[in-house]
Amino acid sequence: MTEKTIKELAVDLTVEITNICDAIKGRSVFVNQLLRSCSSIGANSYEAKYAQSKADFVHKFRNCT
Repeated sequence: MTEKTIKELAVDLTVEITNICDAIKGRSVFVNQLLRSCSSIGANSYEAKYAQSKADFVHKFRNCT
């Protein structure tokens, strides 16, 4: 079995969370926040990938957790 990349894991997580959120009725404010926070993983990892230095990379990824 091969290890998945961060991009693949982020896509898998977003798909799973989207499916869960689709099944939730009501509480739309919480569901919307969950969807936004989950989908931001891709943007954060993209930004970290193009960091200007190793320290910048670590700083950007530290903010993802």
